[in-house]
Amino acid sequence: MWTKASGGSPTTADSRGRTRPRRWKSPADVLIPAAVGGVLSPDVVARLAAPLVVGPANNQLTDDSVADLLAERGTVWVPDFVANAGGIIYTLAREVDGLDHAAATARVEVIEQTVSELLAGGGTPLREAVFIGGRAIRFA
Repeated sequence: MWTKASGGSPTTADSRGRTRPRRWKSPADVLIPAAVGGVLSPDVVARLAAPLVVGPANNQLTDDSVADLLAERGTVWVPDFVANAGGIIYTLAREVDGLDHAAATARVEVIEQTVSELLAGGGTPLREAVFIGGRAIRFA
């Protein structure tokens, strides 16, 4: 459960309803947003200590402009729909295309190339991912 404490600092409520501040400034190699979307706001990005953000939570950004803020800070962010793509790719490869485990897994492993491409592009990872996804849809 998300609440707003005094000063607008992001907090979380534990199972007993006690609010505790989020530890965005805690040293970490990677921040993994999971289960709750909308956690990356301009305020959080300004205090974020982790140089890498990648996780399964949907819609991690409170607004698309937060992708620009992450890029300006040099924080590497992999969009949730790229990080989550493996499950749907594998399922479709197995169930729709009838591929075996090895062939379906090979399709999932292409995500690594996609992430490399979107991180090497000229825009934010969000813009690059949308561009790559649009290109894939046009040629499907």
